[in-house]
Amino acid sequence: MKGGEQTTREDAYPYPGEQYILSVDRYQIEVMDHLDELPATGAVIFCTFPKVRDGVGYPARVFAVCPAV
Repeated sequence: MKGGEQTTREDAYPYPGEQYILSVDRYQIEVMDHLDELPATGAVIFCTFPKVRDGVGYPARVFAVCPAV
């Protein structure tokens, strides 16, 4: 496999964790930035995005509300 590391059998989906999350009808959100700026506890993260029929990927609008420090 060029450019990466193979994590499972050659004939299997290469990301078993991702496959499980998507198979139980859950969303997967990746590549979020600035999470290090949130407090360890107390913040609430909201993820909003359209439900695209048969879509395999689309941008999400994600924001956090946190207590005043």
